[in-house]
Amino acid sequence: MGQFGAAIGVVGLLLLVVGVLTAHSDPAILKNVMQSYLYGWVLAMLLCLGCYGWMLIHYMSKGSWGKPVLRLFEAGAKSLPIMFILFLPMIFFCHAIYPWANPDLVKVDATLQHRAAYLNPTMFGLRTLAYFGIWTMFTVILTGLSKRQDETGDVRLADYRQKMSAFGFLIYVVTATLAFTDWIMSLDTHWFSTIYGFWFVDFQGLATISFVALIICRNKLARQEPYDTLVTLQVTRDIGNFMLVLTMVWAYFSLSQWIIVWSGNLPEEITFYLRRNAGAFLLVGAANIIFSFFAPFVILLSGRTKRTPALLAGVATMILIMRFVDIFWVVVPVTRHPIAPLWTDAAGAMFAIGVFLAGFSYFVRQSPLVPQHDELVLTEAASHG
Repeated sequence: MGQFGAAIGVVGLLLLVVGVLTAHSDPAILKNVMQSYLYGWVLAMLLCLGCYGWMLIHYMSKGSWGKPVLRLFEAGAKSLPIMFILFLPMIFFCHAIYPWANPDLVKVDATLQHRAAYLNPTMFGLRTLAYFGIWTMFTVILTGLSKRQDETGDVRLADYRQKMSAFGFLIYVVTATLAFTDWIMSLDTHWFSTIYGFWFVDFQGLATISFVALIICRNKLARQEPYDTLVTLQVTRDIGNFMLVLTMVWAYFSLSQWIIVWSGNLPEEITFYLRRNAGAFLLVGAANIIFSFFAPFVILLSGRTKRTPALLAGVATMILIMRFVDIFWVVVPVTRHPIAPLWTDAAGAMFAIGVFLAGFSYFVRQSPLVPQHDELVLTEAASHG
């Protein structure tokens, strides 16, 4: 996976460089390139921050479902500093992405002037630094406690992790809500939604649990240890249930937001859906409803799907593919008119996802795939058959 990630990352970077060089002759191209870069970065950030959230959940719950995949969550969380580095170009070129960073637009828009104390490049960069600083601090401390327990066997360290993770998860939800409000919702000059941040928290959880399900099911089918032993029917059922619940939550948030906007019928609110009901993008939205909710919902209702690694891997693949579509549907229409996919969108996705996969693979190899302090893992796996 690491070599594959590095390869597609390099290809994506080269394509983005070509786009930036071309932008010297047309400033509009730079805007498209940076918007595509943001799109790709958000996709990778969903997986990275989702791993962080799931790591906290497992440390809190100590559930057997997470023991075979805990190291995967930790590896994704450890990639947070890499994602911060990838974010830096968007600070330097924020004027090409965000309307509030364009002085000419701010001068003629009362709403942007009202928000200027909060939405400006300096505060934007400082808040992002604070978000990543908090997430990285929790990751370093918690994974350090896990490593120390591997070495010492001190069970008190597990209690420390549990208490700290409970507090950390609350901070995670608040900071993730603020972060995606800054990074994505602020793309729109006037539109806002109070459910937006929770919507993206669900995006993260669903994308990450599907990503992890695909990894463990693939290794289970290939009979690779330790997953061949650890990935039992109980584990796949639990992870499949998480995928089902988060799919339902995605539908609930999406439908709730639409109903509230439709019932209010206010000019500053309906713009979100007017942009996405234009031309072929209406078909994209319809496909999103079918393959992001109805298809996975119906398939995951079956217990056989959750007990069969090949079927669960297939559903996980569909959910991950639809995250590419879903995030494109959310991010691109507010920044680009007419709405149309560009080759730079593929380049941005390839670069960011490739870098994340390379970093993720590196950190996975740094620790044993099975936590050494958890001697009950194999016992529980054998008992669940």
